[in-house]
Amino acid sequence: MGGFLSNLFGNPIEQGERAEREGRKDEAVRLYAKGGDHARAAKLAAQIGDAAAAVEHTLRAVFAEIPQGYADADPRQAGEILANSGHYAEAIPLFELSGAFRQAADSALKLQNPGRAARFYERGKHFGEAALYYQRANQIPEALRALEQESNRLRTALRAKKDAANEEALRKVEMQRAELLSRQGKSAEAASLIKDGGQATPKAARLLEQAGNIREAIETFLASGDKVEAQRLLFAHPHLDRKFRADSLKRAGRLVEAAEIYASLGSLREAAEGFEQGGDLARAGLAWENAKEPQRAAQLFLQARKMADAARCFAAAGQIDVAARAYAQAGDSKNAGLYFEKAGLRLDAAQAFLQANDRTQAIRVLKAVPREDSHYERAVLLLVPQLIETRALDEALTRIQSLPSAAQTGPSGAEILYWQGRIFEELGSIAEAATRYRKAASTQPGLRDSAARATFLEGRLRSGTPTTVAPTVHVTVVMPQGAQSATASSIPNQIPSQIPNQEPPTQAVPIPPSSGAVAAPSSTPAGHWPPGYVLNGRYEILAELGRGGMGRVYRARDRELSEEVAIKTVLRVGEGGDHEERLLREVQICRKITHPNVVRVFDLGRFPGGIFVTMELVGGQRLDKLIRRDQLLPLDRVRWILGEIAAGLEAAHALHVVHRDLKPSNVMLTDQRVKILDFGIARMAGNAKITQTGYAVGSPLYMSPEQLQGLPLDGRSDLYALGVLAFALTAGREPFVGDNLTVVAIHHIQNAPPDLRKLRPDVPDAWVRFVDKLLKKTPEERLPTARAVLEAIQTLPV
Repeated sequence: MGGFLSNLFGNPIEQGERAEREGRKDEAVRLYAKGGDHARAAKLAAQIGDAAAAVEHTLRAVFAEIPQGYADADPRQAGEILANSGHYAEAIPLFELSGAFRQAADSALKLQNPGRAARFYERGKHFGEAALYYQRANQIPEALRALEQESNRLRTALRAKKDAANEEALRKVEMQRAELLSRQGKSAEAASLIKDGGQATPKAARLLEQAGNIREAIETFLASGDKVEAQRLLFAHPHLDRKFRADSLKRAGRLVEAAEIYASLGSLREAAEGFEQGGDLARAGLAWENAKEPQRAAQLFLQARKMADAARCFAAAGQIDVAARAYAQAGDSKNAGLYFEKAGLRLDAAQAFLQANDRTQAIRVLKAVPREDSHYERAVLLLVPQLIETRALDEALTRIQSLPSAAQTGPSGAEILYWQGRIFEELGSIAEAATRYRKAASTQPGLRDSAARATFLEGRLRSGTPTTVAPTVHVTVVMPQGAQSATASSIPNQIPSQIPNQEPPTQAVPIPPSSGAVAAPSSTPAGHWPPGYVLNGRYEILAELGRGGMGRVYRARDRELSEEVAIKTVLRVGEGGDHEERLLREVQICRKITHPNVVRVFDLGRFPGGIFVTMELVGGQRLDKLIRRDQLLPLDRVRWILGEIAAGLEAAHALHVVHRDLKPSNVMLTDQRVKILDFGIARMAGNAKITQTGYAVGSPLYMSPEQLQGLPLDGRSDLYALGVLAFALTAGREPFVGDNLTVVAIHHIQNAPPDLRKLRPDVPDAWVRFVDKLLKKTPEERLPTARAVLEAIQTLPV
């Protein structure tokens, strides 16, 4: 009776706890609710799966009553109203009860519980998100489990149907698994996953490197396009298989190094191709020669200006006449003569033998020319001087008389008369000699020393001087093929030499200003304006910043835009409306260059005597202030400067704009940037080709060989100038220096630059190769584009 009363009138909460302990959970839910503890009732109802009770008691626990319209709500709906009102903890059991695991996970994230959210995502089969939040909760094994489940899901889907999106998703999942395995110290398993999945990303390569799979790491870096990292590993592991090293270096763009290894392995064709593609033409030629490809070798030797090697290979290829000319250009006149003779070019052979001071061979070849040969007349005119020199006077006379009478009245008539005179003079027939000389001089005035000899001999005849010949000094001069023979003896010492007349110096004629220009103050030269002067009614001159051969640079205020600009004048440009239109088009192109490493060009205007260009005003230090032998720049600083300049050139060259005057004074260093100045200015001043100082527009210290020779230019001319800059910044001086700018220009055209290592012994070999490549004499031998230069700069060691 007492227990019954206790149940009837006791505390419902205590009764509910007793019922829960005894396993009567339905009864416990009812008793907790009766005692007003709806939270416990809701929790227990959710545990036993009583959805209706869980919904009712959760809502009563939170809102004290069932919200209107939610009396019959299902767990998901109830969870949503709770989550929307910020009661995430209470919403989670309802979402879980209804199987809404994503919403349960979202609510757990609101409560800053990523581990719990991950479990809900996993139960909802959202394995990727589960893995993400397991990682955030630092539950790595659980994250790996989720990623493995996601991998299996994607593989199942791909077996059913190929899908590019799923394939990419699978690669990412396997990459994540590999990273987590690596974090757990399971590098071998990580590497296995990467290899099986065919991953080709820098991350995959680094994981392979960590696992000690160096070859696979290098291949993966290369496949991902990261050549710099691939090279790092190659040079860090010098004992890798040499064939693998060569193949990898080739893929990484280190073609010359790869070729060297191929050559040492005896792979001659691969070595030749590597040297050729890497720009080392001389070694490419040697490799092709060793590979029994003489024709290809000869062409490369020719490009490398290795004329003797080219000649040898042309001969091996059966191109005898070309071989002869190559020997001649190489200065090997002896071999040139032999091969000209083999090719049947007897006159050329004779010329070459004479260059080699082998008169005997020259005479032999010239004597072999038959009379019916079309070159017989020229052969005789080459042969006779040699016979005179060897005192074979009778034979010389016979040869000169063997020429047909028509020859004496033809273009060579004066030559024939002259050499007849020489023979008679040597034979002592002074009158005959004087007659021939005088006739030769009247037929062709200025022919050698014919007039002087005639006058000298005629004087001897008049004075009755014995008819012995004055002593002579014999000199042989060989002219190029196609010119008249120039072998002659010097005139006697009694005949005075003639001094050519000197022409008076010419004076420059001033060019009138273009019409429509605003006149400068009459008291100042054209283009020279004092502070306060307003140019074209718009630009107020504030100060002069500098001056040069082409004009001046001013700081000015643009009154229309209330901004400061730089103004550069260009004096003495061409005349006429067409010319000004061309300049305007040039400026319009330059205005399109908006790269941060290029000073912006704004506009072009005219003034009496020239034009002016307005451009961006920048402050900083000009690059020429940094080039010093006593204080060399660190290589990392040099690399940064060169990279900035190359980036600016790339932008300009993309618009087909060539600078033409790239030099240190046209490069400005600001606080954070390198700026290239004066794009388009050299082109404007360059129409006349020569400035008032007499030199080609631009600085000969930095001009390319093709620019110095007046040849057509493209962006590779700027790259040569960049090579000079690189040399100067590295060594503290330009490669070619001197007081005479003409000599400097000739050095640029003909001479190889000095060894950079002699000026800076610590410079790495890669820098030497890079600078040498930019300073090649022909554009084809240099790096082809500013982009290629920029990529090369990024690999330079510091």
